Amino acid sequence: QAILEIGPGEGVIRNVMKDFTERYDVLDVNPKLNPTYEGDVRNFIDKASGKYDCVIAADILEHIPFEDLETALKNLHTYLLPGGTALITIPHRSHYFFWMTSLNHKPRIVRIPTLKRLFTGRASIDLDHQWEVGDGRHSAKDVEQKMKNAGFKIEKRRKLIYVDF
Repeated sequence: QAILEIGPGEGVIRNVMKDFTERYDVLDVNPKLNPTYEGDVRNFIDKASGKYDCVIAADILEHIPFEDLETALKNLHTYLLPGGTALITIPHRSHYFFWMTSLNHKPRIVRIPTLKRLFTGRASIDLDHQWEVGDGRHSAKDVEQKMKNAGFKIEKRRKLIYVDF
């Protein structure tokens, strides 16, 4: 199997997955990371077309303008082999409350959407993000539509601690 990771960051996913695949390639804008493909996710890379069983984009799509999301998703879809899988995470702007009691040692987590942007007028998980699901302008349904327009079939969507999809 062949995996393409977009924006590997510190290489956490690669370090976990590399022993379970025949080929692990990387696409990134930073040449210092020695990516297999140097470039922006919005720019189509012909050499990567139809080569991968799995494409991973973990917390990178929110770094590009929402208007460019569909183009980036179309590129990711094109890099997949027929029947391939994309694993995509996108931050969801919310607040979380976590608690445990001495009576029941089971942790509880409650997700509360961010209702108001305070102080700077911009509440964000990361100030480098151009957008986030739940930011008051972009809903999960908006992102799902872009994914469908790009050719993806959403098989499973899970809400994790701070990400969707």
